[in-house]
Parts: sequence; structure tokens; C-alpha cells
Amino acid sequence: MDREEAYDQSGRALALSAMCNMVFAGENGNVVGVALADLMSTYLRSHRIPGDPKGEREMREAMLVSWTDTVRDLVLLYDKSLGGTQ
Repeated sequence: MDREEAYDQSGRALALSAMCNMVFAGENGNVVGVALADLMSTYLRSHRIPGDPKGEREMREAMLVSWTDTVRDLVLLYDKSLGGTQ
């Protein structure tokens, strides 16, 4: 992926995130958590390695770990920008 594609994808991702924030506005955190878990399972299920179920499970596990690390980094970033302490 080149710089222009990365910029485009970043913008699209932020726009989708903003739309989801509007959809989830006012919802209980537990409800949002379940919705996000369901969306993440859909995302992981869409990544397939035909004929290699073990490799597929390993790839999905690696993607989940990477996603979790990204979420942690974003929480720290947003907390810091809001003056929070963590």
C-alpha cells in the first residue's frame, strides 16, 4: 500500500468510526461491547485460508492480538488527549 492509499483508508476508517459513534450514542456500554464483539467476529470470519483450518485459526488469532493491541494504544492516546491518567 502506498502513502496515498494509506491516507485514503485512514480517512475512510475515521469516517466509519464517526458514523458508529452516532449509532452507539446513548447506548449502554455493555450493549456497545456486544455489538463490537459481533462485528469483530464477522471481520475475523471473513479472513479465510481455504484448505488450511489450522493456519486460518493462527492467522485469526494473530489478527485479534494485533487488533487488541491497537485498541489499547487508542485508549491510551484518547485518554491522554482528554487529560486522563493511565
